[in-house]
Amino acid sequence: MQGGQSAFGGIWGGYLPIIEALRDSLDLLQVQLYNSGTMYGIDKNISAQGTADFIIAMTEAVIQGFSTSGGMFSGLPSNKVAVGLPSCMNAAGGGYVDVDTVKSSIDHLMSNGTQPGTYVLSNSNGYPAL
Repeated sequence: MQGGQSAFGGIWGGYLPIIEALRDSLDLLQVQLYNSGTMYGIDKNISAQGTADFIIAMTEAVIQGFSTSGGMFSGLPSNKVAVGLPSCMNAAGGGYVDVDTVKSSIDHLMSNGTQPGTYVLSNSNGYPAL
């Protein structure tokens, strides 16, 4: 989904128009944070999958929204966002993260813990409703 920062529609941003159209009907959107390689965050820096920075940056992008070459993705309320990660190294082509990194990343996103990587949240209060 965050790969859609390159296009609104098409192969990378194909879900963005659908999510925008269904935003009021969605209860929860679980975003896949694996099998993607490196990606840009809304801070314009690149994060690598399998890191705390990737979890935090990609999750915040879904919440804050981002502009694309074809339109704006408005973001979703944090209480409608879930994080999807592989459960073991063999469960995906890449992006596995150990439990401690996942916990510290989610804690930081929810404003319950210290910053585990270098990514700086654009909302310094975090997202307690995540």
